[in-house]
Amino acid sequence: MLSSVALFISGVIALAINKVYWVELFGVDWSYTGSLAWQAILFTVTIIAALHIVGGIS
Repeated sequence: MLSSVALFISGVIALAINKVYWVELFGVDWSYTGSLAWQAILFTVTIIAALHIVGGIS
């Protein structure tokens, strides 16, 4: 598990340093990635709020 975490962190650092890799690997630019992150956060908050409303999470 420690090696997985180390590889993940090194991959994140490599992608953060070389922004060109994002476009080459995923075919997206930073504006799309930011929008996707915000939508994922909003979806997660919506699901958690819905579970609170129906009593699934106390």
